[in-house]
Amino acid sequence: MGSNADAKRLILLVQYDEVRKIVDVLPDNIPYAIVKGAPLSMLAYNSCFRRKIGDVDFLVSRESVGKVTQVLEENGFHTEYQSREDKLIALMYSHQTRPFVKNTPLWKTYIDVNYDIFWGEYEGKRINMDEFLRDSIEIEVAGCRVKTLNPLKTMIQLVLHHYKEMNSLYHLAIHNSITMSMFADVYNLLKNNISDVSIDNLYRLSKEYGIVEYVFYVLFYTSELFRDSILKKYVDCFRTEKGEHLLSCYGLCERERKEWKCDFQTRLAAKDLFSLIKDQLSLEDMEKINRNRLVFGEG
Repeated sequence: MGSNADAKRLILLVQYDEVRKIVDVLPDNIPYAIVKGAPLSMLAYNSCFRRKIGDVDFLVSRESVGKVTQVLEENGFHTEYQSREDKLIALMYSHQTRPFVKNTPLWKTYIDVNYDIFWGEYEGKRINMDEFLRDSIEIEVAGCRVKTLNPLKTMIQLVLHHYKEMNSLYHLAIHNSITMSMFADVYNLLKNNISDVSIDNLYRLSKEYGIVEYVFYVLFYTSELFRDSILKKYVDCFRTEKGEHLLSCYGLCERERKEWKCDFQTRLAAKDLFSLIKDQLSLEDMEKINRNRLVFGEG
């Protein structure tokens, strides 16, 4: 147990030593937040080490991607696209660049640059990222002061991330993107920040952003796993006809949406989610999945 904690601590120290070099030279007029990962672990569990350690995820506006890319490259990070077309596909149809990587002591450090909290297929009104990031808060991770989203906006970002993971054909095809830990993060973020993420606050912002049905979707499945009277009140408040309809479907836009042929518990326990949907996928669906594999790799 101790050795695992020591390994996590060492990984975070290496990662956030690199992060410090980035944030120290980012211009003050570029709002950013580090999302998921250690900052989410702090907000949900009061510890950097409760969640699995992976990539470091920066969230910036689309207009800031060029400057952030320049800073990353100047600090030894690089990213590779198969072609100029792949880079354009990523910018047009996704919410992030291909991962940036740097050889650091003992292992590689990966940084993802996200420029939207919606998915590429999203058909509704987009959120202005500079505005979304302006009230980010400072926290300390592995001795490094960084900005992350406040608890309310962390919940918004987390819900949309989980909805995408649970519904993206690409993610369903390449890895098991429906896991118990996803819902544990939602539940603990809510319970640990109940004042900031009150029903009124969350509903107001969700209504403003036009995402009530997606919040309902994720909260509903969280409540299926964590039987909690407070959580049930959130689910009842966010319940809509559209949200109810989404519960039985997968797919990120209307033209690719399909009905699940199995229940939620089967999806959660599945070792291979792709095997549950592959017989329903069209040639167009498979072409999309393969295109994303080429641009973004296996996940």
